[in-house]
Amino acid sequence: MRLRLRNFLTRKHAAMRKRAASARPMYLNLGSGPRGINDLHWINVDGYPDKNVDFLLDFTRPLPFADECLDGVFCEHVFEHFTQDDGERLARELKRCLRPTGTLRIIVPDAERVMRAYFDEPNWLAERRQAATAGEAINSYFRQRYDHHFLYDWPTMQRMLQRAGFAMDLVNSAKRSFWTLPHTSAKVSTLRLCHLMPADSSRS
Repeated sequence: MRLRLRNFLTRKHAAMRKRAASARPMYLNLGSGPRGINDLHWINVDGYPDKNVDFLLDFTRPLPFADECLDGVFCEHVFEHFTQDDGERLARELKRCLRPTGTLRIIVPDAERVMRAYFDEPNWLAERRQAATAGEAINSYFRQRYDHHFLYDWPTMQRMLQRAGFAMDLVNSAKRSFWTLPHTSAKVSTLRLCHLMPADSSRS
């Protein structure tokens, strides 16, 4: 409530809409934290103040952007911090803000990989999370000191995003994937990369 009131009083929402219309293409770094991208084609938003965060937002509320104003959204380790219902509401908002040809890239912990590792590679799992046992490690993924609310495997993520209006275009679930962010030289590596396109029924 305090964040929403501050944004209202300081007209931050108007500033965000103006920024989104200031250049093409325009990308949103949702949950950027300190990894914000310093480029006029990128808007860095987060729920907490940090270096390189352009604007603060409450992700459980409607996003202050016009319909179809974004060419892409990059979202790294955000969705697992929300319940499945709140995650779907956020995905619907992203779909609304994306242009019909826009791209959404979501990076989340891979629940299937975590659970397989518990049985097949318990020592690796414990070492990766700096935990004493694989049991502690798997709890850290699913709870992370109560910061995590919902972990996704691919079928669960796919169903949620399809309900939000997205259609699957490409999924790369390799153990480690590398790609370059537009307008930057930064490379991203992750256990799962979900690359989806907004559904456009008028073109089907």
